[in-house]
Amino acid sequence: MDGHNKGITNLVSMLRKNGILYISFPISEQEEVHFNANRVLKADAILKHPSIKNNMELIRFDYVNEFGNLFTNVDFQTLDLKLKNSCGIFTFKKN
Repeated sequence: MDGHNKGITNLVSMLRKNGILYISFPISEQEEVHFNANRVLKADAILKHPSIKNNMELIRFDYVNEFGNLFTNVDFQTLDLKLKNSCGIFTFKKN
């Protein structure tokens, strides 16, 4: 149940300073687990993860919405967090 948190922590720890992390995962307005296998997170959940919050800078956010439309270089501050069945694509740089 905590595997995604351990995985994120491990990914961040493997990066060197100024290293780039590309990570994507399903996002929606509510966190869920589908079919006991697939975790869906709120779009801003990754920004609250301690390893990300303390070591990384978000340099780009893209996403594909539920209709298959790609939105590139989105200003995360103005993002409507009520997305449903979307895929978030995050680009971080390690401090």
